[in-house]
Amino acid sequence: MLLVPDLKDFVAGMKEILKPEGVIVLEYPYLLNLVQDNLFDTISHEHYSYFSLAAICNRNPAPAIRTKGLGHF
Repeated sequence: MLLVPDLKDFVAGMKEILKPEGVIVLEYPYLLNLVQDNLFDTISHEHYSYFSLAAICNRNPAPAIRTKGLGHF
C-alpha cells in the first residue's frame, strides 16, 4: 500500500537517499490473506494504491532496486 500518488517518484526518492548497498524495508499486507480472510475493512481511503509483491517485482520502476527477501507473518 502506498500513501504516495506516484510509485516511480517514490522509488526514485528511495534510490536517491540510499547508499550503494543500502536497504529499505517495506511492509505490505499479504494480498491473499486480505481476500481469503475478508479483511477489506483494513483498506483505507488514505492509500493511493495497493500492490501485490508480484506486481512490484514485475513492474519495478527502478531496476537497480531489487527484492532481497520476503517474510510472511
